Amino acid sequence: LEKDLNERFCDGIYLDVLKIIRREKSFDLVHYDSTLLTIDYCVKMKRIPDEDFLSTKVANNEVTVEQAEMIGEKIAKLFKGIKTDQFSAEYNGSFSVVKFNCDENFSQTTAYKDRFIDSHLYDFIKKQTDRFLEENAALFDERVKNGFVIDGHGDLRLEHIYMKGDEFGLIDCIEFNQRFRFNDAVSEAAFLSMELDQMGKADLADGILTGFF
Repeated sequence: LEKDLNERFCDGIYLDVLKIIRREKSFDLVHYDSTLLTIDYCVKMKRIPDEDFLSTKVANNEVTVEQAEMIGEKIAKLFKGIKTDQFSAEYNGSFSVVKFNCDENFSQTTAYKDRFIDSHLYDFIKKQTDRFLEENAALFDERVKNGFVIDGHGDLRLEHIYMKGDEFGLIDCIEFNQRFRFNDAVSEAAFLSMELDQMGKADLADGILTGFF
């Protein structure tokens, strides 16, 4: 599943699925369809040099606004190429699922108030999130209906984007939880833009969004 899902976003990176087996007192790798007793599975990948990841390029100030727009456009084209049936989109990415994800996020992080985030700021974020969800339930349903909720990436960050020359791709999408992977396509771009904002790269964040839209 991991190989199939990620191959939608890149070429020649996810090479094969292998089995880890035991041979006497050691271990070995064999093809996934081997009948030998399986200890675990793993994915064989082509190594991507660290300098080719967008996280490294941004940290080294190697990305211009024009390149950021190009990156946003390439991401949008990858997502537009994904065909997601209406039932799967509604089942995995409807308003009720989005609300559940948000509620779960707050329930799992509330214990960290005043440890990693000021409690007043935390409560403000939760209040605004709840308000937005309450006031825009119909908008979420409309986005599903109009095909904007797709079986996407689910964790699009700078370290999951690589580029070198004409090569461009995304890696490491979420495969273990469909309700995290099925997203409104705009939330994928927003997540990436938020990370750039956090790094003080607002011009690149805006560039990503400009190209994406």
